[in-house]
Amino acid sequence: MAPNDVITRFHRGDKSAFEEIHHKFFPLTYGIAKSYVGPEQAKDAVQTAFISLWENREGLKTVDHIKFWLITTIRNICISILRAETRLSIARKKLLDANNEEANAHIYHIEIQSELLQKIEAAVTRLPARYQKIFDLAYKRQWSDDQIADILNISKKSVTEGKSRLHHEVRQQLLNNGELSLGMMLLGMDQLMTIISQNQV
Repeated sequence: MAPNDVITRFHRGDKSAFEEIHHKFFPLTYGIAKSYVGPEQAKDAVQTAFISLWENREGLKTVDHIKFWLITTIRNICISILRAETRLSIARKKLLDANNEEANAHIYHIEIQSELLQKIEAAVTRLPARYQKIFDLAYKRQWSDDQIADILNISKKSVTEGKSRLHHEVRQQLLNNGELSLGMMLLGMDQLMTIISQNQV
């Protein structure tokens, strides 16, 4: 191609001049792009570079200017692709790490609850039968105080007092046996018993 003629026509928006420039510099730009990224990304990068070349054609005065402009542009595009992939990789790693931490915390929480349930139920089996009955009705079957009062033929006040006594006795047994951790001690007994209710099928 005649350089001056092509540049003149290119500045005027001649598509055939653009095609000549594309044909001349495609191998160079594609080769540079492939040295940074994969084949498909390289093709996309080259296409982006030539679109930008067309949009900025009026500022490029010679074929050499076009050549060096394309080299610089294609490198910058590929570097941007690599940076984006790096950021995505870091973001994915952070997400995986966060998910793993959340999963581990959930598993630990379940293990603690399971251990606590076993200790509470073991403590209840060592209590008098009336407390075991209240425990079964209130926390395993999740009956209301009114229902428990009816089935046991006692007053609602007696049910409330029985539950309070049950809480005290279970807590005292766990403390005496060294089975109540500091975290459990900070919980009210109602909260501990609620865990029982939430884990019933």
